[in-house]
Parts: sequence; C-alpha cells; structure tokens
Amino acid sequence: MPMPWKDKERQREYQREYQKKYQKEHPEKRREWAKRSRQNLRETDLERYKQQKRQDYLKYRKWYVAYAKKRSAITFHTRRKQLIQKLGAKCNDCGFTEYPEILEIHHLDKNRENNLVNNLVLLCPTCHSLRHRKNLYSPKE
Repeated sequence: MPMPWKDKERQREYQREYQKKYQKEHPEKRREWAKRSRQNLRETDLERYKQQKRQDYLKYRKWYVAYAKKRSAITFHTRRKQLIQKLGAKCNDCGFTEYPEILEIHHLDKNRENNLVNNLVLLCPTCHSLRHRKNLYSPKE
C-alpha cells in the first residue's frame, strides 16, 4: 500500500528501494517480467514494422495508380489497328502501301502521352525519321 507522501522525491526514492528489495527476494518474478517485457517489445516492433510496410505499400500503390492513369489504357497495337482502319494501311506522307506491318505511329504534337486518334498519323520508317529530323521534310505542311 503506497504511503501518502507529500514530497514526490521521497516517494520515488522509497519506491526504488522497495522494488530493489522485492526483486532480490523474488528473482523468478524478475525473470518472468523481463521475458514478458521483451515479448511485448517484440510484438510492438512487429506491429510497427507491419504498419510501416502497409504505409509503404499504400504510398507505392497511390503512385502507381497515378502513373497508370497517365499512360493510355489502349496499347500500341490496338491504337495502330484503329489508325489502319480509319486512315487505311498507307503512309500519310508518301503513300507507301507495300508492307503495312512496318508503318509507324507519329504524334503530330510530339507529345507521347496524347494518344488521341486525331493527333496520330501512320508513316513509313523513312518518312517518320525525316519528320523527327528538325522537320526537314513535311510535304503536307
């Protein structure tokens, strides 16, 4: 039963002395408390680790969702098929039609993320490389 101390320092001193005396008299209890405190510490560390992992996962997921929204949901091949159906399987500049599988997609505004159909044209590799060389050749413009 705690004593009604008026002086807090005397009360702390008394409690320290009492605890030392009790621990000397009951060493098995001391070992049990130490074991329990280590176990509690491990559990709290594990919980903290799990919470950190969860926060890291949510942070990554939030970043990935934002990244995925930036990217077009339609793949390159799907977009290419749409353009071939809309514009025909020919080069927009020179009219090359012999091998439609080599036609490449060119972004008119040079923004790779703008994949609207009206911003895209089909070009043969030669015309595409010429369009990217400082616009040296552009017959329609």
